[in-house]
Amino acid sequence: MGTPFGASDAIDRRAPIAPQVYAAVREAILSLSLEPGMVLSEKSLAVELGVSRTPVREAILRLTREGLIVVYAQSGSVVSKIDLAQVEEARFVRSALECAAIADAGQASDADIRDLESILARQREFEASQDGAEWSAFFALDQELHRKLTQISGHPLVWDVITAARVHMDRVRRLSMPFSQRIPEITTIAQVIAEHERIVSAVAQHDPRTAQEAMAFHLSGVTRIAVLLASELPDYFDPAPDTSSAGPTPGQLDRGGRTQ
Repeated sequence: MGTPFGASDAIDRRAPIAPQVYAAVREAILSLSLEPGMVLSEKSLAVELGVSRTPVREAILRLTREGLIVVYAQSGSVVSKIDLAQVEEARFVRSALECAAIADAGQASDADIRDLESILARQREFEASQDGAEWSAFFALDQELHRKLTQISGHPLVWDVITAARVHMDRVRRLSMPFSQRIPEITTIAQVIAEHERIVSAVAQHDPRTAQEAMAFHLSGVTRIAVLLASELPDYFDPAPDTSSAGPTPGQLDRGGRTQ
């Protein structure tokens, strides 16, 4: 197995080490480089990142509090499986907060709209992406757009609550990308961008009702996608779904989204 860390995770010795280690391990989990159910070794992670075990231990403690790592007495630290109930809870939290916040985004200035359109332009560069590293870059821009919308609404602290709640939801969205070209029910990057465009257009037109409707639709599909993915990759999810009544699936796929 190769390293779960990329060049962007290189530790800058001129800056505090612990936050960088936390960010690198967290991103590796969200991007599925560290897979659900994987047993983690403090020593191995420290070697991979070129740091001592102390900041790795601190990162594991923080990520345990976030629900991304589970510590067992017998097996030690394990990457948590994606919890379907928590995916739905995150969708509910995001929908409630972001739809409420965007109703107050009618105060968006011309400069705000230019910022949103600039983010959209950068997102379009990844519209046809089939590369994992580019997916990570796209999701960073996705977060930038949603964060900007909460700032425009005058409720910037809402983003902190959303960030804390969304971890399992983010893992589903990352996991869905290899399957999006093969399973019609899974949203592609192009479709995500189109949904973003509808949201930004409504904000630009100072139309809060349409903006709320567009945001609600945008956030609505993640639970359905999670259940679909769980039927394909049950080892990644907790609890594993009961597929006895789920009906036919579009082929048995491997973890890269390829038909077996």
